[in-house]
Order: sequence, then structure tokens, then C-alpha cells
Amino acid sequence: MRRAIERIAPVVALLAVLGFSRGVTAQAPGFVGKGELRSENGAIHLEWSGLEPPYRVQLGDEVGDEIVYEGRIASAFVSGLPDGRYELRLQQRDGTQWRQADVRTLVVQHHALSTVIPLLWLGALTFVGTAVLVFTGARRTTRKSTRSTSAPEEARS
Repeated sequence: MRRAIERIAPVVALLAVLGFSRGVTAQAPGFVGKGELRSENGAIHLEWSGLEPPYRVQLGDEVGDEIVYEGRIASAFVSGLPDGRYELRLQQRDGTQWRQADVRTLVVQHHALSTVIPLLWLGALTFVGTAVLVFTGARRTTRKSTRSTSAPEEARS
């Protein structure tokens, strides 16, 4: 027995040194990442760790609270949010009660109209240019195919 311990002791020591030298720390239960969450399109993908399912995420603002996710998967996608500040509350079921595990602030601020309008025009211009190229290419292909099929008939006459 002593021999077995002596054989694995260097391996255990090496693993311990590698683990501590890389700064391995246990993350507190809750949302992944730190600080305030931001969205420029009214949608956000949330992830959390360190908790046992089931989970629930509540979204709160000045109007009230709404449950946006309840389930066993440690992630959720929330979309369709207008501009504003929201409070996201991650909860975990503890028997028959839901207990709060983490709270984050979400700030939604959509892209400025001064950015959106030029991009919309650029998209429309690209669409029209592509449509013109497709139709002119189709027209040329149709003309060439009618010429090549009618030419042999004229030669026979």
C-alpha cells in the first residue's frame, strides 16, 4: 500500500501545482460573466452555472415582473425587448419555494436611427442591383437559346 502511494504522490503533486498555477477558482452560482448586460437589438442569450435544476428567470422593469424562462436547461434566449433597464433574476427551486440565486441588470438600447437608415438604403440598393443582374442574365440566356434552336430549322428550308 505504501508503495502505491509513493508511486502516485508525484502525479498528485503535479496535478495540484498545475491546478493552482492556472488560477482555478470555483465560480459562484449564477449568471455566467460579470457586470451589467447590454443589448443593441432587444435580444440576449443568458447562461448560468453552479445551480441544480429546475431554474427560473424573471425579467423586471418599472411596470412589473414577468417569468421569461422556467426549465431544466442552464440557458435561455430572451428577445423582443424595447429600450430600457431591466433586472434579471435567476432563481432555483428549493423544495416548494423559489430562492433567488443571482441578479443582473440588462440595458437595452437599440441601434440609432442614423445608423439604421443608411444600412436600409444600402440593402435596398443591393437588392435592386441583384434583381437587375438576374433579369438581364435570364433575358440573354433566353435569347441565345431561341436563336440556337431556330438556326437549324432555317438551314433546312
